Amino acid sequence: MKWLVISDDEILSDKINTFISEQNKKNKVFCAPITDESLKKYKKIFRDLSACIIFTKDPKSISPSVGAGLSAVFGFFAAENIPVITNNNFILENYLFGKEIGIGGKDADDLYKVLTKKYNNLAEEANMRIAKKKLLNRGIPYTSDCFGTYIAKNKPEIVHEFLEAGMSINSRDDLGTPMLNIACRNDNFEFVQMIYDLGAELNAVSEDRGYTAVMDAVWRGNEKITKYLISKGADLNTINKEGQNNLILAVGANRESLVKLLAENGADPDVKDMMGMSAYNYAVLFKKERLVEILKPFHKEI
Repeated sequence: MKWLVISDDEILSDKINTFISEQNKKNKVFCAPITDESLKKYKKIFRDLSACIIFTKDPKSISPSVGAGLSAVFGFFAAENIPVITNNNFILENYLFGKEIGIGGKDADDLYKVLTKKYNNLAEEANMRIAKKKLLNRGIPYTSDCFGTYIAKNKPEIVHEFLEAGMSINSRDDLGTPMLNIACRNDNFEFVQMIYDLGAELNAVSEDRGYTAVMDAVWRGNEKITKYLISKGADLNTINKEGQNNLILAVGANRESLVKLLAENGADPDVKDMMGMSAYNYAVLFKKERLVEILKPFHKEI
């Protein structure tokens, strides 16, 4: 990340440079005197800055031309949502932007304390802002629907950019499908692991089918993902919009290994769907003898 320090206090500039560089070796700190030439020189990096620090020992000593330049720069930073830490009241009291991005420091020591206190938040916000710009530069809107699209397309680089930009892992696409479900529907085990580890709600229900993530994995016949979600405590007895549970889906698809896995981990073979039929009933009705044998130990005679 890039940080710009514009100041006539060399001791403060060096102190800030040392602090920011120690926080992250990848940080780049540009220190410059308060002059028209400095503003022109660093104009090309303004858009990429994490934050700008502007400090003068005597704000009254700023020339009219430099003051005008700083006001223009401040307006640019406001448009780009780049914070400015400063002791200059003419910036902080700007009625258009002062309260939006200006962060005050009374003197050199106070300004340094403000920077060290707010550094982590400033760095995090800068990362998010830069990641959003990367997406926009690719022509990708920063929306949860697009986030889900790139999970489905198995594009880890772009998915990570969405996450860096601050997209919630519990967001949903335009159809109301949780991201964990989207990963399951596309048989992407690595994304399932990542999304769960990032705090995805395990038993969230999609609005389109009424499926949980594990139900989508069962529907896909993906035993690896199903086992993983079971190991994390997935609810196996959720009822979808058609009144079906996981076992009914597995029996309907004649997936013996999944039927066994589900039954052994607490899926109820006697829960009835909208037709009044249970997984066990379907196994018997369609003479799926292997499935009947698997489910019989878990079936309760009525």
